[in-house]
Amino acid sequence: MSYIDTLKQRTKEQLVNDLYNICVGDIANYDHDEKTMDKHGYGKRIPYIGWFWRNTDFVDKDITIGYCGNFVGIMENNKWGYAERRMTIEEVDKFIEYLEKGFSERGKDKAAAEVVYNELWDWFQTLRNTGDWCADYSWEYEA
Repeated sequence: MSYIDTLKQRTKEQLVNDLYNICVGDIANYDHDEKTMDKHGYGKRIPYIGWFWRNTDFVDKDITIGYCGNFVGIMENNKWGYAERRMTIEEVDKFIEYLEKGFSERGKDKAAAEVVYNELWDWFQTLRNTGDWCADYSWEYEA
């Protein structure tokens, strides 16, 4: 089966989700020449936990966040046993609202977009004190 045939079999929601994730993934990290704009010191413009942006379910609003001990961020693959929880629908809506505002500003004024992304980062950190967090420490063992 060709790649185009494979794409034709995907639902509209799957395609929208894939394209939205590409947009977020494109801005999730600071480029090497943008490191001076990184106010948080993690090389990430969008708070996420992991080595790279992983596909996130924006369409169905089923998004997992985690707390790695340093910051709260999107965490769609918890290989470390960090505390985690699902975002509420309202939180996902607010996350998407920040992203949309940042996308809009980025096309006009990158500095204004950075203000939005910094606000997003700061808002994410407030989520540490809300919701039902759970942790899977099954990977730990006693020596």
